[in-house]
Amino acid sequence: AGDQGKKVHGFVIKVGLGWDVSVQNSHMQMYRECGIVDSVSKVFDKMPERDVVSWGTLIGGYNSNRCFGEATDIVREMHAVGVKPSEVTMINVFAGFGDQ
Repeated sequence: AGDQGKKVHGFVIKVGLGWDVSVQNSHMQMYRECGIVDSVSKVFDKMPERDVVSWGTLIGGYNSNRCFGEATDIVREMHAVGVKPSEVTMINVFAGFGDQ
């Protein structure tokens, strides 16, 4: 699934749709579900614009892969740049604490 997803991601970028926030969030979610947390982070880092879904997906990706320290760091960074977490983001945060 990860290889197919990478092909789709590459195609979307090639045709010029790759920088839409919703499309990027979808790519992050796809990589998260495939367990490829490095790719989740890479997409996030390259995004020129992020929304609360972007941040929540990154946090969830780290938690899903048991990278709880990284997830906590992202929550701090989110707060530092003034992004208010949504209810879903907080569920991702608390889920990580429960899994530790």
